Amino acid sequence: MGWIKDAKAEALAKEARKAIEDGRRVHVVRINVGMTQQQLSGSLAGFAEQIEAVEDAGWVMHDMSFGNDKQGKPEGYFLFRLPR
Repeated sequence: MGWIKDAKAEALAKEARKAIEDGRRVHVVRINVGMTQQQLSGSLAGFAEQIEAVEDAGWVMHDMSFGNDKQGKPEGYFLFRLPR
């Protein structure tokens, strides 16, 4: 993974660990497409790695939704829950 993708994933992991420390039961994350992402079908750069980083911190993805940012690029909203 590139250093920008690594930094994004690590930032999300840090926020996810903090949410657990703060006693949160749910955690919502927004992930947007990188500036260099082509508008073709295929993998969205960094999405999987960022989701994995949050799950590695102890969360399980529960639901997701997608939309577009103000520039028209895709962004995802991910709801995570702690396993019971």
